[in-house]
Amino acid sequence: MATLNQNYFDEYVKRQLMFEQLSSSQVRDALKRLRAVESNIINRLSNVYSSEFPSRRRIRILENELDQFSSIYQRYFSGLQSSIENDLGGLARSEFEFHKDFFNENLGVPVSLNLPSKEQLLTIATGNPVEGRPFFYRRVTDGGSWLSDLSISEQERFKTNVVQSFVNGDDLGTAIRNVRGTRSLNFRDGIFRTTQRNVEAVVRTGFRHLQQQAQDIVVNELGATHVRYTAVLDGRTTTICGQRDGNIYPFAERPLIPAHFNCRSTYISVFNQMIIGDRSYISDTRNRRRREIDFRADARDSVGNAQWRQLSVRRRNELISRERSRWARQNIGTAPAQTTYAQWFKGQSDNFKRNYLGTQRFDLYQQNRLGYNQLINRQGSFFTIGELNQRYRNLN
Repeated sequence: MATLNQNYFDEYVKRQLMFEQLSSSQVRDALKRLRAVESNIINRLSNVYSSEFPSRRRIRILENELDQFSSIYQRYFSGLQSSIENDLGGLARSEFEFHKDFFNENLGVPVSLNLPSKEQLLTIATGNPVEGRPFFYRRVTDGGSWLSDLSISEQERFKTNVVQSFVNGDDLGTAIRNVRGTRSLNFRDGIFRTTQRNVEAVVRTGFRHLQQQAQDIVVNELGATHVRYTAVLDGRTTTICGQRDGNIYPFAERPLIPAHFNCRSTYISVFNQMIIGDRSYISDTRNRRRREIDFRADARDSVGNAQWRQLSVRRRNELISRERSRWARQNIGTAPAQTTYAQWFKGQSDNFKRNYLGTQRFDLYQQNRLGYNQLINRQGSFFTIGELNQRYRNLN
């Protein structure tokens, strides 16, 4: 039975990597469609500013365009919800096929699983909350869900910004920069970038939410009684997931996943409450985008700015690849599958711990020889510095 657990754990961790790739593909598609929406809005905004009508007429035109902007956003988010809903059927079929094939191969007996209809799946998905609220309702215009409220908040943010620019008497260039951002800051300072970040978070979380609903249905069909909370071993894992990592829960009493937006944790069924084998880890607190920026900077520093400017693109990429490989050798590895996040964290470098905890919390952690879980309250968040000082002032 331990061999079955090991094989299942290994295969499902690999499967999670595939889901991460699929999720990234969904994000790229959603952002591509969002950029088309933004281009349309910029064109319509330009028409308002370029009109030569008197001010009162221009105000009426602007009011009409604001309504059109709301309609454009609503259509986009309705399409986004439809896309997420359509993923649910495919995710459920994928989960069912994976488990049927795995158990047929490893147990040598046919496994019969009943795939619910799309309507049943949607009913389950809309009935289970994310952080206490539904992720979506059947109609994106119904308020109170994460997706519908995001649609409303993005509309209001944009309309408020446009009206403020108009009232201030800003010219077209200034109005566009306010919403799109400035090229010198790579457009990070515009309200469109905020929308893009929010859409990325909601798509990743929605995809994870639907995947977990599909997985829960399969686990329930299999009759598994316990599941193991499995977080990602790296510096981006949140405190709530780090604290829960490795915990084995009765299926009916498990905390819901996703535990928060952009959650990457999953449940893995346990057949005799023991898992052997290995799991991978990354000893770095940066996300992939930040690492790639730093790889490029390190590669440039290795030869100097003057020489860097003279290098071909191919040679630059070779140097960047060398930095990436060096980082991988130093920061990517494996740990026994039974290792929890708290156990893994204890063995990381002081620099990693300091980056993850912050300097003051790290100093208290070191001085008082605290465990990872002693830093976290019952809600899954870090204790404040004041709370830690009060709780552990007598340990020195």
